[in-house]
Amino acid sequence: MSNPILRLVAEQKAQVGEEVIVWVRIEDFYEVFGEDAKVCARELDLTLTSREVLRGPLEQRVPMAGVPVYAIERYVRKLVEKGYRTVTLTPEEGEA
Repeated sequence: MSNPILRLVAEQKAQVGEEVIVWVRIEDFYEVFGEDAKVCARELDLTLTSREVLRGPLEQRVPMAGVPVYAIERYVRKLVEKGYRTVTLTPEEGEA
């Protein structure tokens, strides 16, 4: 996996469990990827979009959803109330 953001998500999931929804802070948003994005889009009525992870002839996209930083607590609370476990990551400069 060459994308640094997705690598961070995979490393975190290896530590906390695949079932935990991992939010990653990217500038002014917290974003979720892959199956986490699909769950959040469905459970939180978020728009499901995608992010390019490979360019060129082998272009690849991964599902993505996000919320503004100021709203993350509200969305995490909704997920927890529905029985989900979540974690938020704020990567250091250069990690993402």
